Amino acid sequence: MTRRSPYLALLLAASVLIGTTSCGLLPDSKQHFTAQFQSALGLYVGNDVVVLGYPVGKVERVTAHPEYVDVEFSVDADVTIPAEAKAVVLRPGIVTDRALELTPAYTGGERLADGATLGQDRTFEPLEYDELMRAVDDFVEAMAPAGEDVVHDAVSAAADLFGENGPRFRRAVAGLADASRIAGDAAPDITALVKDLNVVVGAVAEHETTLRRFSANLADLTSMFAADGAQLREALAALASSMRETATFVRRNRASIVATARQATGIVGVLTKRTRELTEIVDVFPLTFDNLSRAIDPKTGALNVKLSWAEMLAGLGIVKQFCTMPTIPVLCQLLTLATPTEGVE
Repeated sequence: MTRRSPYLALLLAASVLIGTTSCGLLPDSKQHFTAQFQSALGLYVGNDVVVLGYPVGKVERVTAHPEYVDVEFSVDADVTIPAEAKAVVLRPGIVTDRALELTPAYTGGERLADGATLGQDRTFEPLEYDELMRAVDDFVEAMAPAGEDVVHDAVSAAADLFGENGPRFRRAVAGLADASRIAGDAAPDITALVKDLNVVVGAVAEHETTLRRFSANLADLTSMFAADGAQLREALAALASSMRETATFVRRNRASIVATARQATGIVGVLTKRTRELTEIVDVFPLTFDNLSRAIDPKTGALNVKLSWAEMLAGLGIVKQFCTMPTIPVLCQLLTLATPTEGVE
């Protein structure tokens, strides 16, 4: 036993040294951050650090300074905190401990570096009850300067008003309820109206440039009318005078105008019946005038026309019948209208 004691002590010392060294070499399984609050009332060491209500760490240390409070906390190494994260002190219940929530949850992008500090612009704490009551008290004092009980007077006036007009207010509330019920019954129509209005607004947004140009042009037109107001008034006065004279003329010559309109109706009816002939005239007139312009010699101004009497007479059926008679073949040959009948000498 005496001989083994030094070896046993050496073995124990080596185990302690290896264990200590191993603990020092193992990486830390936590991330550490610091949040600066204006007030961290109710936040203590050991409170949970949560993300979306799920615990991910603990508050490690709370250090008070004259202007702010440092809250040091740790987060599990496998939890990623976004670089833009904010720290909020939550009160889950009236009697439960407070928690430190990091928001928003990480969805991508840069992550908050280990050891980072969140300044007071990125931390928020709930409004305390005594602070709320102090703010209400300050408001009441501000509403009643120099000892005047303004709030009491306002409440009394409201009581007098409602006391005298209770039935009217009741009817008003009942009417509002009826209007709400009607609006509820017409919900599909109102929804369709809102959708149509959304389409109109979208169309206006798509044509914003055109509408702006139209507005600018309308403004220019309005400015022009404003600058030329006197001339515009004179023109409108002249137009009104002309319209009055026209009305007087029509009134005095009503019978003649009616008769002329009836005659014009007859003429239009005739032209309607002769639509084919008019169409042919309209088609031929351009060619006729073109030929006429070509027939005039620009140098002499004379009309150059060659008339073929034979062709003109050949178009007449009675002349053809005359030429077929065997008594006058020579004349037909001279006119080249027909060939003499065979056997005629």
